[in-house]
Amino acid sequence: MNRSEILSVYNWGAVSPSGCGVQELWNHPPLKGQEPDVSSPTRWYEVFAVNRKWPQLLRWKDHPRLRRASSLSSFMVEAACQALGPSFGMDREGSLGVIACFGTGSVSLSHKFYAGFLATGKRFASPALFPETVYNASLSHLAAVISCSGPAYALVGDQTAWLAALRVARIWLNQGACQWVLVVGAEELDPIAIEAFVACGWLKRKSLFRPSEGAASLLLGPPGQEALCHLGPWWGEWPYRNRSQAAQAARKLAELIPPNAWVYRSAQNNWLAAMEAQVTGGRPACESPWYLGEAFTASAGWHIILAGLFARQKACPLYLPLWGLNYGIGLLKVLPPNENHSTSPHV
Repeated sequence: MNRSEILSVYNWGAVSPSGCGVQELWNHPPLKGQEPDVSSPTRWYEVFAVNRKWPQLLRWKDHPRLRRASSLSSFMVEAACQALGPSFGMDREGSLGVIACFGTGSVSLSHKFYAGFLATGKRFASPALFPETVYNASLSHLAAVISCSGPAYALVGDQTAWLAALRVARIWLNQGACQWVLVVGAEELDPIAIEAFVACGWLKRKSLFRPSEGAASLLLGPPGQEALCHLGPWWGEWPYRNRSQAAQAARKLAELIPPNAWVYRSAQNNWLAAMEAQVTGGRPACESPWYLGEAFTASAGWHIILAGLFARQKACPLYLPLWGLNYGIGLLKVLPPNENHSTSPHV
């Protein structure tokens, strides 16, 4: 057993359209319509949206650092504080590193800033909004709110950005850069994002694809008896540029999953769902009880949490394919708390 290849999950947090908290991931999220941008202002699309008026989110609007911040920052801070708990510094000693994963980033205030710039001219562009147009502004807010004492790093990508984040976390822990790593994936909805999904062809009339938003967080550390579950080893991601390359990547992924191993199916209603069913067919499988929508790094985090809960429940390893919608396909092995940490992919 090579302990340096294993990451242990000591706590987690989630903000989803179903509610604030990991337990809410089991609940059905309500649908809410949201229009795309100016090119088609009369057409609406169904999305899963987070209720900004939940008390758990409203409390962060009074924080000095978050008064002008986007909803994305509130999602991240709430999910992170769930994972850290109210007494992180007292219960767990050592420095904390933070890794944030984004797909669209702080899109709502960026949209607002540039819309104002185009409407009124550069002399009237809001200086209060401009800092929020920085892609990783929410990571800066999060690091300040939780008093991050270690390194902070932002990654941009789709669902597979989590695999890159886990590799960075493992390097930090193995090299002693910090004793704990908090990984957060977060996304927010905005009409300009809906516009992009329409342009990608993801929101066609008969499509079951539903855009979503929220955040997910994991508190990671070296293997220990108090862990909720373990992650790894993992085999990175296979990039693709078209459906043919995606199918080839899916076949490579399937070769690493033993015939009788449990699989967590995460593609659900996106365009990779049929491919997932084909390459994982015949194996025992589980999935989210409800479709929570596609929120890129946030929904990938929700799936990792749910896979960890299933691994604990079934007391056996579970393979989680991460079906990135833009860049690649990856595979993660989720182990229950008392699992023997073998690094062989066929154990």
